Amino acid sequence: MSSSLITGGTFTTVNGYYIVNPPEERRRINALMLLKSNIAAGALHDSAERYDPPKCHPQTRESWVQQDSAVHPFLWLYGPAGSGKSSIAQSIAEILYGTEELAATFFFSGTAAGRNDDRHLIPTIAYQLTTFISQTTDYIVDAIDQDSLIFTKSLKSQVDALIKKPLSELAFTMSDENAMTGRSPMLVIIDGLDECSEGQRRILDALLAAVQDSSVPLCFFIASRPEHDIRKFFNQENVESLSRRLVLDDKYQPNKDIDIFLRSRFDRIKQEHPSGPHLPSSWPSDSDIQLLVQKASGQFIYASTVMKFVESPRHWPTDRLDIILGLASPGITTPFADLDTLYYHVFSSVEDIERVMDTFIVLLFMDSKLSSGMSAIEAFLCFRRGELQIILNDLHSIISVPMLNSDAEEPRLFHASVGDFLLDKSRSKKFFIDPSQAEERLTRHFIKHMGRFITQTPQQEHLNSTLLKVSCSGLLTHCLLVSHPSRALLQDLYAFNFERYLDMLSMVCNSGTLAMSNMGSLPSLSRWIGNQHPIHAHFNHHVISRLSQYPECPSSFRLFTAATLTSFPSHRITVFDMLSKGTSEYPNGLDLEGPDTVSLRLRFPYHQALNGYYNMVNVFLMDATNAGIYHVDESKYRDLAKFFVDSLAESHTQEVEECSLDLLDDIFSCSDKDSELAKYLQDNVISSDLTFVTQRRRKKLWTLVESYLEECGTSDNLVVEIVPPPITSREVSLSTTAYPSTPTPASATSAATANSLDSAFPFSERRKSKRRQMLGWFKRNKS
Repeated sequence: MSSSLITGGTFTTVNGYYIVNPPEERRRINALMLLKSNIAAGALHDSAERYDPPKCHPQTRESWVQQDSAVHPFLWLYGPAGSGKSSIAQSIAEILYGTEELAATFFFSGTAAGRNDDRHLIPTIAYQLTTFISQTTDYIVDAIDQDSLIFTKSLKSQVDALIKKPLSELAFTMSDENAMTGRSPMLVIIDGLDECSEGQRRILDALLAAVQDSSVPLCFFIASRPEHDIRKFFNQENVESLSRRLVLDDKYQPNKDIDIFLRSRFDRIKQEHPSGPHLPSSWPSDSDIQLLVQKASGQFIYASTVMKFVESPRHWPTDRLDIILGLASPGITTPFADLDTLYYHVFSSVEDIERVMDTFIVLLFMDSKLSSGMSAIEAFLCFRRGELQIILNDLHSIISVPMLNSDAEEPRLFHASVGDFLLDKSRSKKFFIDPSQAEERLTRHFIKHMGRFITQTPQQEHLNSTLLKVSCSGLLTHCLLVSHPSRALLQDLYAFNFERYLDMLSMVCNSGTLAMSNMGSLPSLSRWIGNQHPIHAHFNHHVISRLSQYPECPSSFRLFTAATLTSFPSHRITVFDMLSKGTSEYPNGLDLEGPDTVSLRLRFPYHQALNGYYNMVNVFLMDATNAGIYHVDESKYRDLAKFFVDSLAESHTQEVEECSLDLLDDIFSCSDKDSELAKYLQDNVISSDLTFVTQRRRKKLWTLVESYLEECGTSDNLVVEIVPPPITSREVSLSTTAYPSTPTPASATSAATANSLDSAFPFSERRKSKRRQMLGWFKRNKS
């Protein structure tokens, strides 16, 4: 060594020996060390930081792995949060690593330092190229040596220097020039691009410049949620021809895969869990698994979260599953902690959270048939056209947002668990949606829109408006669900013109754009408003305005009176026909159907849901204080009874006969005693040709008349003779004669029959009971 001269270089001690590192080797090592200091080691598919990463369960997602990723330079896999994108990316990475077709991987993570931005992406890919395509090492080292600040340059400059140029030069200098360009492209996997806080579009633009160079034998597998910037990139015309899209939806049968995954993990619990030998062989049941599959909504993150919770070695698995299925209280446990962290992170990234929450209230609480469509939601929430796209821009991971110019399409939640998260305060914390407050916010929107509509002149295009239908129907239903109304809501209700609202509701229902059954909620709304604020009188004003549409004549009052009778719905059309006949006052007949169509619609078929509404109308008609001239009292029942008795004395049809007898039954059963009507019945014989009634039916009528007259104190002077019906006709005659001091056999028989039937039909008690029931209902509504 004494005769040797060494100039330059460095000495490195290895096991006691000195080894000389020439400048070239030192330059290489320094460049690689600089490269290594700029990578994110945790982003590699086999890094310790990502130990036990999610991957496809055996026998699931097989169709993904079998796809040919070399067809297009870009393969974009997208889907909602938790749908299994990372599992697929991990599985493909492991498969291609084994076949030496993997060039590099980078798994972004929004919560991991070094993996949540674009600073380390290109250096990490370049570092892996030196491993998987070792011939690129010298070219990458040269690029770093020439520009040690390359890692601070733009992404495009980094791609050009560390990926594109090394691969191009390698292809040019290799003895077999086709060795690089002729081989199948190696795959670079980038997972979770949406979790990169900034620069998503810059990354994609830089990679596009690389794949457009045919000498770069790489293709890129991009897995992400369908965020706005990413969608916009792949929607470009020049990118569409270079890319293939794969969406995680029902096409790939996720439910079948989730079922396989769940059953496998439950089997593992039975084999490996400390309680395994003691678990029932039938646990879990097929119905339990199907329920979990249904709750998963096609998303593996839900199934994975559930199984991590159930298989906890410190707890009994059956108890934990009961908590998941809602059969037991969770106590202090947090079964969906992973899912909650994901959702909390998504909502935390939102800028305009208030308007986002308004949108979620619409999606979670409103009828989808009424709230469907981007434009409909924008109109309801008073957003500008196209603004909803901007508001939901940060939420494409949990909500499906229709493309631009798809106004009729409805945004929808990818997973039902999003709603569960938002409605559970212990899970969503500051993002919690209180159901009562949500219903109040909707109600105030309905009041605002209805306030605008009722000040306008009704036009058919208004009546067909989706917003009008939403507001008419919504105010009826959602106001009832507000358990603790605020002062602001009560002030809105106090200032609201309910009379005009009820008129508008009637017009919308009459136009056919909204089901009549919606009016069935009116009684409940009236009670709710009465309990909250003293403005229930609006309903009375509404009924009076409807009644005033009819001509003020006997036929109209008879119609209102008939409407209070139990049998009216069955004979409503016949009643209209009988009351509309020509009279001296109206020789050509009275048109009651016309005004009825635009007011109470008594002639129209009855909906069961409208019973409450018509009960309220009837209670109003029986209230002398509020009904005024429309009050149905004994004089109106008397007049209607005379009308039907007279109708039976004339030539009539079977419908008229059945209608008259049934409504007379109701009058005698529910009205109080009236001496004037009793005298009329004594003076007029029901002796028409009752061809269509049976002997039993005639006896029922006679019994009712007899009972009514008895209550009026006039039956002692009444002889009722039941005339046996001849072959061609039947007749019930009621004639009045003085009782002889000694009853004749015939009259004795009649008296005995009357006593027997009277004891079987306690009509007086029935009459009083019905009256008490109706008046009690009315008083409860007023209070």
